[in-house]
Amino acid sequence: MLEHYKKPYIVPSIKTIDNLVKKYGDSHLKEIDLTHSQTNIIIFLHQENHRKIQQRDIEKALNLTNPTVSVLLSRLEEKNFIKRVTDPVDNRSRIIELTDKVDPILEGIYEHLSHTEQLLFSGLSKQEIKALSDSLKKIAINAAKLL
Repeated sequence: MLEHYKKPYIVPSIKTIDNLVKKYGDSHLKEIDLTHSQTNIIIFLHQENHRKIQQRDIEKALNLTNPTVSVLLSRLEEKNFIKRVTDPVDNRSRIIELTDKVDPILEGIYEHLSHTEQLLFSGLSKQEIKALSDSLKKIAINAAKLL
């Protein structure tokens, strides 16, 4: 009767990979005084620098809670990596912007990400990586439907 439950489950493996990547990132990003989660926000802000970003945009894009993003942004602001400015169109809104302090470390952040992916995907062909990427995108869409 419980034979069905003995099959391998993939979700715990995905969570384990995520945890290991965070630990690896945290240990290697320590030298620039950042955490893996903080760099995710910096990368998002850098890639979306063509538009006004508010805290809720970060929450939605990175699938993080309001309190989590608040703490991450506060720490980034304390370190002078971001600034919160009043939206000139809506004085009630605050826009999150990167500061110039990010410029000298941005290339290193992207190099770290690239190196991490090289290590993770070692031994996989380009076709396998593409198939994995496509499958993970579909899984993410399905996971979003759970909420």
